[in-house]
Amino acid sequence: MTVTGVNYSEWTGITSKVSASTEGISQMKPLQFSRTDLSPFVTFSDFLDRFNHSIGELKSFTVSDVSQMNLVAQNKLSDDANEASAIRSGG
Repeated sequence: MTVTGVNYSEWTGITSKVSASTEGISQMKPLQFSRTDLSPFVTFSDFLDRFNHSIGELKSFTVSDVSQMNLVAQNKLSDDANEASAIRSGG
């Protein structure tokens, strides 16, 4: 018979790597231009703000997603244990 189920330590090892994968991504420091009205430079700080916001959102999403994936694994373990118990008791 094929072994099925979740190896929780392996699962959390993988999700921990996913969680850590965004740690090295950092926000960019704002750049201040002393004086310019050239269009590419005027909007550049807006791009940096949006980029930094996106980095923050990515990190938040990753933490939340890893947490949810670990809950899924815990639920699977619990369901498997409950089903095995029911089968053993003849139910």
